[in-house]
Amino acid sequence: GDHLRVVYDQLAKDPNSLSNLDQDLPNFAQHDIPIHSLPAEWLWCETWCGAETRTQAKTIDLCNNPKTKEPKLASARRIIAEWPHLNDEANEFTRRALDWLEGSITADALADTSYMVELLPMAEGVVGDGKNIAMDHDEL
Repeated sequence: GDHLRVVYDQLAKDPNSLSNLDQDLPNFAQHDIPIHSLPAEWLWCETWCGAETRTQAKTIDLCNNPKTKEPKLASARRIIAEWPHLNDEANEFTRRALDWLEGSITADALADTSYMVELLPMAEGVVGDGKNIAMDHDEL
């Protein structure tokens, strides 16, 4: 832990390094600390993992695909079946919070969750089997 903190402190002085800290920290520390990759099901990424393994994914990394340059939100909509509903819900909450801050709605109206979307079971071929979602992958 101490060695990683020293490497982090060195990287933190360079603002360009912080943009890729998840990659730079292990890259700079790997010569002194044994670093092991996670199995693909724990950090599935479309760029590096095949589509056939997506159903076993416990977490999904919406990594940048250098081949397609597809924006992360577009890939999230395509890869994660629940994403459009969750994104709409987050946008609605943000709109309500801004309305509350401006004084155009009450705290009770802000606390009203009737706008929240009930998620449907996951589609076949998407992460999880739709039967026991909480057991098959981490929450988004």
